[in-house]
Amino acid sequence: MLVRDWMSAPAITASPLVAAVDVLQFMEEYGVGHVAVVEEGRLQGVLSSRTIRVILNRRSAGAGETTVEELMSSDPVTAAPDDSLHDIARRMLELDLECLPVVAEGQVAGMITQTQVLHALCDALGISAAEPSVRLSLCARGGSRPF
Repeated sequence: MLVRDWMSAPAITASPLVAAVDVLQFMEEYGVGHVAVVEEGRLQGVLSSRTIRVILNRRSAGAGETTVEELMSSDPVTAAPDDSLHDIARRMLELDLECLPVVAEGQVAGMITQTQVLHALCDALGISAAEPSVRLSLCARGGSRPF
C-alpha cells in the first residue's frame, strides 16, 4: 500500500502571513484538521486546528493578529506519494506526528494523516472502519464500573 492511495489531495494550504483565526474558521467550516503552510510554492510548515485553538485561547489579547507563521511547526517531516504506508506509519509513530505533508517534485501534493493510515490498516485486515468489531470497557482499579 502506498501513500498515494490513501492521502488527501490536493493539499489544503495556507500562507504564513494569513491570520490564524481566519485559517481556523476555514478549517472548522470544511472539516480540515491540518494545513500545509506554503510560500512561493515551497513547504514552510504544518499547522493543526488544535494548535491554533490552544494557543489563541491562551492569547486573548491580540489573538486576531497572530499569524500562521507564528504557530506553525516549521521544517516538517514529509512523505512522498510512492512511500509505503508501513514506513510512514512507523515514522509517524516514532516521531509522534499526526500528519505528514506529501511532497512530489518539490510541490505539496497532499496530506496523509493518522486516520488515513488507520483506515488503510482496517482495509488490509478486512475490518469495516464504520463498525467497531472490538469493544473495550475501562474500569477504575479495584472497581467494576466503567468510566
